[in-house]
Amino acid sequence: MPKGNAKYSCPCCMRKYVVKTYFDRHVAACQLVHKTKKERNQDIEALADTPNHRQLYEMIIALSLKNKELEEKIAGLEKWANIRKKRLHVKDWLDENYKDVAPFHEVIHELRITKEHFESVCEYDYVEGITMILKEYLPLENEADLPIKAFDQKENVLFVKKDDGWETMTPNELNKVIIGIAQKIMDHFVQWQENNKDKTEQDKYQDLYVDRLQKVIGSNFKKDQIFTKIRRNMYKHLKMNLKNVVQFEFMF
Repeated sequence: MPKGNAKYSCPCCMRKYVVKTYFDRHVAACQLVHKTKKERNQDIEALADTPNHRQLYEMIIALSLKNKELEEKIAGLEKWANIRKKRLHVKDWLDENYKDVAPFHEVIHELRITKEHFESVCEYDYVEGITMILKEYLPLENEADLPIKAFDQKENVLFVKKDDGWETMTPNELNKVIIGIAQKIMDHFVQWQENNKDKTEQDKYQDLYVDRLQKVIGSNFKKDQIFTKIRRNMYKHLKMNLKNVVQFEFMF
């Protein structure tokens, strides 16, 4: 066949071919012939590590058996997890785990408002001052004994211990607590006013009087703002993540 028609040339011996099939056969054999001794030894070494058909078959069987064992273990773990993942209402969990906690109303009844508390309200404001008082009487260090709880999973909701168990704290209940503290703060304000009655004509005292009065009656806030802000502050103070405590799926 005329050389001018050749399309393929062997890279080893430069022999030319027109038909690719013949060219491919030649190159495969020619490359083998032209390999160095070192290259042939490397090929033999590589082939020695290559599993034959029978060995490949046995490896596939072994992997299949291992995979089956793993699937059975996973199925067993999922079954165990489904058993452990019980649905439990958070109230029931609180009743079971905090049943000996004193009722909230008893703890709040023992709350005493001091002159220092009054000064805190005057320094910060109505909302922050009352929040500070509640945090002082409901310290996280005594979490196990606190009659009030909050959880990440139920935002801005407070739970309180009552005589017959745990319940969600209603807005009216929290308002009563806030009003009770505010009344005692006002008593201190009246006492402060009495102690300073000889200064009523002083401009400096009059400015201080107005500032303190506004803070102790919460005139800087709307009524609904007071409730919302104090509830939010207490929620942030008390909240815990139930997923870090127990392995139940809670309902609210």
